[in-house]
Order: sequence, then structure tokens, then C-alpha cells
Amino acid sequence: MIIQRILLATDFSKSSSHALNYAVLLAQKFSSEIILLHVVQPPPPLVTDLAYSGAELLGGSASIIRQNHDRMGALIEEIAHGGVHVTAHCREGLPFEELMSLASEQSVDLIVLGTHGHTGLSHILLGSVAEKVVRHARCPVMTVRHPDFIN
Repeated sequence: MIIQRILLATDFSKSSSHALNYAVLLAQKFSSEIILLHVVQPPPPLVTDLAYSGAELLGGSASIIRQNHDRMGALIEEIAHGGVHVTAHCREGLPFEELMSLASEQSVDLIVLGTHGHTGLSHILLGSVAEKVVRHARCPVMTVRHPDFIN
């Protein structure tokens, strides 16, 4: 088995950070490159129309973009410090769709992502990006559950 490109999805959570450790170890072992992806999901239009004026929304978006840029920079440094080549992408849209799109564009060999372990109502309402990726990906998917979320 050849693993040249590993797509690592991050939402900057504990789960994503834990998954990063696995992705880096695999990339080191197989001399793979890591393609890092963060997806910014826009709020539903009704929420933004009712809750914010245009100026507040633009100011908030700029702040979020700046914060995400800083976080991505820190992750890039962490991965590169492990001797792994890394490229980073930040996209806006639905996480599942953007993840699958980038996986196809980059012809990735493995997708690594952390899981939050939502169950019950939160799983029904939020859905599971990891579950959708596992069901629809054309390459192997490694899901990593953070030890804090194991019952």
C-alpha cells in the first residue's frame, strides 16, 4: 500500500488535535505529505439577518478569518517540525462537501479526521461529518476518537 497524500481535516478541537498526531506519525512512516483542511461553515441566512447588522457580521468574519489563519499557521509549523511536507487549505462551505471535493482534487490516499462522539439528539441535529465521509469517500478513512470522549 502506498500512501502519498494524507488529507487531515481540522476544526481546531481536541479531537482534531489528537487526529493530527496520528496523521503526522503515518506521514513520517510512509514519507507522505499532509494536506490540511479547515472549513468555515457560514451561519444560516436567517440567523445572520435577524441577529447581526452588516457591520457586525463583517467585523466578526474578519476576526474569525484572522483567528483561523493564526491557528492554521500554528498547525503548519507543528506538522513541518515533524519533518513532514504540509500544504494548507481553508475553505468556506459545508464541511463534508468541501472535504470530499478537496480529497478528489488532490487524489488523496487517506483521510484522517477526529470524531466528537455526538450521540442522540445532537447527532440527529448536527449530523456527523465523519460518518458521511466514511460512507462516501473513495479512499480509506481513519477516524480518531479523543480519549476524553470514550465512555
